[in-house]
Amino acid sequence: MAVSGFLSRLGKLSRSRTAWAFLAGVLAVVLAWEALSRTPLALLIAKPLVLPNDAGAADAIVVLGAGVSPGCEPDFHSMRRTIHAVRTFKKGRAPLVLFTGGKVPGRSCAIADVMAGLARDLGVPPESILVDRASTTTWENAVEASRILGPRGIRKVLLVSDAIHMRRGEACMRRFGFEVLRDAIPAVDSYHDGPELLKDTLHEYVGWWYYRLRGRF
Repeated sequence: MAVSGFLSRLGKLSRSRTAWAFLAGVLAVVLAWEALSRTPLALLIAKPLVLPNDAGAADAIVVLGAGVSPGCEPDFHSMRRTIHAVRTFKKGRAPLVLFTGGKVPGRSCAIADVMAGLARDLGVPPESILVDRASTTTWENAVEASRILGPRGIRKVLLVSDAIHMRRGEACMRRFGFEVLRDAIPAVDSYHDGPELLKDTLHEYVGWWYYRLRGRF
C-alpha cells in the first residue's frame, strides 16, 4: 500500500509538472508574439538584408514575382510590387516593365500574367509589358530576365521587390551581367505584422546562404 501510494503521488506530481511546463510554454509563445507584434524586433532582425534604393533611369523595370490566390488574383506581395512598378513606370524611369514568375503548384495561371494584367488595368500600355512565364525561383527570375532582355540589348534594369528580398534578387541579376538599380518596397509597408515579417526574413537568410553556397553570387 505504501509503495502504491507513493507511486500515485509521484504520478500526480509528474502530471502537475507537465501541466505547468505546458502553461509556461504557451506563455512564452504569447510573450514572443507580443514582442514581435508591438516592438521593432522583427525589423531589427531584417535590417542586415535591407539595402538603400537608387535614383536614376534604366532600360527596363524588372518585377520579381510573388504569388497568386487559388482564383488567380494577385496576393498582397504581388499587388504591392505591381503597384510600385506601375508608379515607377509612370515616373518615366524606364520604358518597359518585365514581370517574372511562372505557374506554382495548385495554381492554373502564371504569376507574371496576373501581375501584368493588374499593371494594364492600372494604365501601363500593353506594348510596354513583357512577361516571363517560366521561372519559379529568384534564380530562375534572373535566368529568364537575361533570356528575354539580353536580345534587346538591355543591361541596365530597375529591380522591384520587397526590401528583404532585394539583396538576393540583385545578386542574382548581377550574376547575369545586369547593372541594377534598386527600387524596393520598405519592409514596414510589406507586412501586416512582426511575426509575418520575421518568418519571411528567416526564409531570406536561408535563401541567401543557400544561393551563396551554390555559387550563384
